[in-house]
Amino acid sequence: MNQVDPIPIMHEDYVLAIDLSLSSIDVQLGSIVVAELYNPLPNERAGVLKKYTANGLASRSSEEYPIIPLDEASIRGVAVAVAKPILDANKLAGSPCLNRNEYTVVEEVEYEAVDDEVDRLYKDLLAKVFHDHSTAKRLIEHERKQTPNAETKVLIQNAIDRWMRDNR
Repeated sequence: MNQVDPIPIMHEDYVLAIDLSLSSIDVQLGSIVVAELYNPLPNERAGVLKKYTANGLASRSSEEYPIIPLDEASIRGVAVAVAKPILDANKLAGSPCLNRNEYTVVEEVEYEAVDDEVDRLYKDLLAKVFHDHSTAKRLIEHERKQTPNAETKVLIQNAIDRWMRDNR
């Protein structure tokens, strides 16, 4: 599901879904759903996360998976949110991050100086892009191409402003 729009769902992400047995929500075409397979193959999971289409349950992944016919699965829930895992300190050992009670990516976003305003702006941008550092970097790099001599604070603020305009 790493090609789902607007938020790619990656391997270690968490998905919040509404249980259809406890709700009056109807499944809409194009929804991301949690489904239970009636007869999973021996090496196949019994539960899947797929896009609900008129043709069946379709994967939105860079890998090819066959469409699952609707009569081979039971829709159990509808995804409503994706949460990205927080980096744990063990994974950060020896990484290019500073530890200032919170993690600030320094290598990916080349700060002229790490200050509170830059940290605040970068955290704001990260929150908007669901803590996806690669997306934040891409947005900042786009702004750097637009105004190559701008300070990092300005680049991050411009990235936030552009994100806000594009996601209204």
